[in-house]
Amino acid sequence: MTSILSKLAPRYIGPAYMNGIMFAQFLESSVKQLNDPTNNCMIAVPSEYEAVIRFIADKSIHRARRLYEVMMKRKLPPLPIAWEKFADIHAEAFEEALGSLMAMLVGSARKINEFEIEFCKGVKKIESNYRKKNEKALCEFHENLAKRFWNSFVNVGLQEGNFFVSISGFTSKHLWIYSDLCNFFFSSSGPKQTLTKQLKSLNTNMSWR
Repeated sequence: MTSILSKLAPRYIGPAYMNGIMFAQFLESSVKQLNDPTNNCMIAVPSEYEAVIRFIADKSIHRARRLYEVMMKRKLPPLPIAWEKFADIHAEAFEEALGSLMAMLVGSARKINEFEIEFCKGVKKIESNYRKKNEKALCEFHENLAKRFWNSFVNVGLQEGNFFVSISGFTSKHLWIYSDLCNFFFSSSGPKQTLTKQLKSLNTNMSWR
């Protein structure tokens, strides 16, 4: 709509002069305020300057968000990845996109700050989607790793005829794997109920004589 209306010849609302961009913003503002049941304010006709900087900001924010998303897709390796690496990739993409945005924006310092906040909110939603995907992938990875460690280094010692009969029977290798398994899994995000039950089972079933 904005693209079409921006090509219109100048219009007047009362004594106020409006070009296509201003008229487009006026209509958008009118619809927004009319749909807001809590709004009791009069609909204001924007100045040409305000309409222009809003138009530029909308285009700039859209392009900057798109740049951020493209960079995240290009730089992220197959998930899961460590959170430190995820944070580094996000920071690099965000810095590049924000720099691009600030180079395109016009207006007062207060307006530019408002546009920056608007951009950051949009980026936060995009980052959140990638974060959820990595959380899910990490959880699946850790659960699968925990099952492999359990079957290879713990469960074998709980089978009939092969129980751990003393602390010496629980070798240093088993202790290292057990400790590493706990630290590795519990330091990650995501559900831990499965491993917690397995570790409780280990403590319950193991017979120290």
